Amino acid sequence: MMILCTGSQGEPMAALSRIAHGTHRQVQLQPGDTVIFSSSPIPGNTTGVNKLINILIEAGVEVIHGKVNNIHTSGHGGQQEQKLMLRLIKPKYFMPVHGEYRMQKIHAGLAVDTGIPKDNIFIMENGDVLALTKDSARLAGHFNAQDIYVDGNRIGEVGAAVLKDRRELSEDGVVLAAATVDFDSQMILAGPDLLSRGFVYMRESGDLIRESPTAPL
Repeated sequence: MMILCTGSQGEPMAALSRIAHGTHRQVQLQPGDTVIFSSSPIPGNTTGVNKLINILIEAGVEVIHGKVNNIHTSGHGGQQEQKLMLRLIKPKYFMPVHGEYRMQKIHAGLAVDTGIPKDNIFIMENGDVLALTKDSARLAGHFNAQDIYVDGNRIGEVGAAVLKDRRELSEDGVVLAAATVDFDSQMILAGPDLLSRGFVYMRESGDLIRESPTAPL
């Protein structure tokens, strides 16, 4: 028996992930089953896919995947399939979507091959506006469509300096020395205490903390 299901990119709510975790209502894995990942991981999904493969192998399943077994099936239609769709739909206007410019250019060429006038084909950039009416289509301006950063409940308010600081903190961490000082007597009332965030694990770095010049005597 062969089951075709979603989840080759490690999506947590896809069928394969639920099958692997034993939460699928209809399908249960058995030792000796074989799972084939029919496509290679998309960049950014590798960690999730690897975790899913580990779970499957721990369940006694043989996993065939990626470069290890030289298997990959594209999730995109081929050129002849795209031509078939264009011939079936017979659009008056056509705008390729998804992919890089070079890919959209090829898709536009396929549309020309199926009889769509070149002037009725629009290759758009992010922010381009295509105005549509019942019987017309035309370019109608452009708006700024840069990346937008979401920071908590704020949108688009995270500046470059803040992002730079966060990137440095994520890579290097930070160490703070805190002390309570009586400015009148110039006496230290409490501390100094060292605080580490993203630098070292305090409980496992006792020697390093004690050797610090700010460590309490």
